[in-house]
Formats: sequence, C-alpha cells, structure tokens
Amino acid sequence: MNLVETAVTGFAWALNELAEHTPAGATARYGGATVVVSGARTSSLNLVMVNAPDPDPADVAAAADAIAARGVPWGMEFRFEPSAEILAVAKEHGLTEVSRPLFMVCAAAGLELRRDTPSGLVIEPVGADRWELYTEVLASGFGAPADLFGTAMGGPVLDRPGFRGYLARTPEGPVGTALGTLKDGALTVFNIAVVPDVRGQGIGRALTEAVLVDGLAEGAQVASLQSSAMGQPLYASMGFREAERWYTLERPS
Repeated sequence: MNLVETAVTGFAWALNELAEHTPAGATARYGGATVVVSGARTSSLNLVMVNAPDPDPADVAAAADAIAARGVPWGMEFRFEPSAEILAVAKEHGLTEVSRPLFMVCAAAGLELRRDTPSGLVIEPVGADRWELYTEVLASGFGAPADLFGTAMGGPVLDRPGFRGYLARTPEGPVGTALGTLKDGALTVFNIAVVPDVRGQGIGRALTEAVLVDGLAEGAQVASLQSSAMGQPLYASMGFREAERWYTLERPS
C-alpha cells in the first residue's frame, strides 16, 4: 500500500471510530458505501463516504436512504468523481451543492517543523473529561454556534486508543483546538481551530505541529488532512502537498 492509500485508510478509520463511539453516533456499511453519523448539526460530520472509484449506485442509494432517516444534516463524500446515476441519487435528496476539498499528504520524512511555540502559548492534551470545554473552543474557532457540534466529541471519543485531543491556552484562557488520530502508521490531523481574536499569531501552526510531533514519536509514517483553499498555504509550508481533490455533495447553503 502506498502512502496516499495508507493516508486515505487512516482518514476513513478515524471517522468510523468517531461515529462508533460518540454518544449520538452510528455507522453502517452498504457495499462500497459507508454511513458515518456523529449527530452534529453539520453535514461535514454526517456522511455517506465512498472511497471506491466505481461504486454500485444501489449501494449509495441505500446508504443515502439510511442516513436521511436519521434526521441530521448530511452529505456525501466521494474520493472519485461520482457517476451521473449517483448524482441523480444525490439530487433526489436535495444534495446539489458541490465542493472539492483538498486531501493533503506528507511522508513523515518530508514534514517541515519549526518547533517554535508562540510566547505565552501552552498546548496541552485534553481528554474525555473536558470534552465540553474542547467543543466550546472548537465551535468558537470555527465561528460556529456553540451547539453546532453537539456531543460529537463527547463520551469516550477523546480517550479512545489512537485519538489525542489538544487545547491551546494563553494567560487569558483557551484559544484553540486540534485533534490527531493514528492508525497503522497513518496520522490524520483534524479540528485545527483558533478563536478569532488571536488569529495570525502562529497558533494554528503550533497546534498542527503538536499533532505532528506526537504522531512522529509514536511511529507515524505519513500525515494527512483535509484543507480549505485558505488553509492550503499554511499546510504547504509544513511539507503537505495536494494528493487528491475529493468530491462532496451537500444541500445548498
């Protein structure tokens, strides 16, 4: 298995693990389509995920019907551009807004780390006993309503093997979050969020580096993340390169 395949497998494992252990979560397989539900009020965390290049439309339709019945905002994410038949399935569910998230990958040896934490910043691990604080800071960092993520990071999630949460603090209080997952050498970076008042001070980079440093110490062979166009220059400066551009379908905003 090459590094990109290892990274994709690690990313999918992390979302499945989250869905299996978060309090309002669920996961199910329909042939080549996987349903992952976190219960959050955002379609990015309730998905029909398809990594195969040519999935059976009937499998995708069954998965779509199942997740639609859950009553949560949801979307579809494909590693490869879906067929016209599958797009028709999505349209039946009102999923017509397309985005193309970047999947960025870097081999462990290629990571470029500065290891210079901004003055006054402390980055500490956060476990399941502080999931509510973590979620509050995460939502603030994304400029989202406080209840957007619900209990997605609750229950045992932050204490699960292979999961590690991070909280960034200044003397004024918590200012950012990160999450790293590690499975079979694949380190995946999630939840890099910095509250608006302190952006532009290197905190996002420091949080990302904290995840990477710990992952490398635990044997990571490859690191990956999904990035917006805005975040791409930061991650490129750390050694990440665009490996793939996935295909996401959601309801129009």
